[in-house]
Amino acid sequence: MLFTIPFLSRVDQTSAPPTPELRDGGSCAEAARCSSEGRGSKSHERTTFLLDRRLVSGVSQTVMTAVASTRVLSEAQTEAFDFEIVDDELWSVLKPALARQLAGPSTRILDVGGGNGLFVDRVLEAFSSTEATLVEPAPNLAKANKPSPRKTVLQSTLQRVDPQDVEPVDVVFFNWVLHHFVVDSYKATTRTQSDALVLARKMLKPAGRLIVFEQLYNGSPFDDLPGRLIYELTSQKRLAPLVARLGANTAGVGVCFHSERGWRKLFESAGLRVDRFTPCYFVGELSRLKRLALGLKQNRVGMFELAAS
Repeated sequence: MLFTIPFLSRVDQTSAPPTPELRDGGSCAEAARCSSEGRGSKSHERTTFLLDRRLVSGVSQTVMTAVASTRVLSEAQTEAFDFEIVDDELWSVLKPALARQLAGPSTRILDVGGGNGLFVDRVLEAFSSTEATLVEPAPNLAKANKPSPRKTVLQSTLQRVDPQDVEPVDVVFFNWVLHHFVVDSYKATTRTQSDALVLARKMLKPAGRLIVFEQLYNGSPFDDLPGRLIYELTSQKRLAPLVARLGANTAGVGVCFHSERGWRKLFESAGLRVDRFTPCYFVGELSRLKRLALGLKQNRVGMFELAAS
């Protein structure tokens, strides 16, 4: 596999490079433990789905007005993401953060790029007073969601969602999603990622939080170079056949990762501060040759808890 996940190969932290001070097929090695810094009716008919840009709930309808410009994966490409990546280990790290935000009698979450809904289902099972909105552009993944009276599924990109159509939420999730916010140039892509965070920030309640799981491609000697090179390789349509043969299932569409510092700068540009950062497992699917070609020093997963600054 080249750059994207459908599956993450973990490596033991004891054999991986040390964590920077600042504080993403094959068989999986045993994961190292993450270390942290610091109502409704039972009737399934009440589940809400957004299809063809129209929100349908009972007899009411709301038409969205915003227009998205991000590239979208084909159905064949999205099939590789029909699984849940937040496993028991990551859930054990995430759940305390959720307990801080979802302790009230009536809370809401928004899951951006929520796929088949298994993650949201787990949150709703753990927090019985919580309701959820899930945004997923891929029709096959959106339709795979299990109906629930407490879950609204929007088949849409985030940019097409009008904040006025979503009740303010306590938590917005971006679980391995921001790197898919890709447009036709690197500069415009980073701006699109920042704009998505700004839009999500506007959907938060005053004390709400964004939680972001992402891969951190830390480079040496140029910190954010690996993510830039990966974007240039995967986003070029003329290179798609070659890059696909190398294992990138997003070839021709693109992905845009950053280093830890790069993600932090992106959050700052969106008016967000990092309240907590949890460095998680290292990722070891790239060969030594590919690491050298990308200038990649370290590739790991991290969880960011963000608040409006």
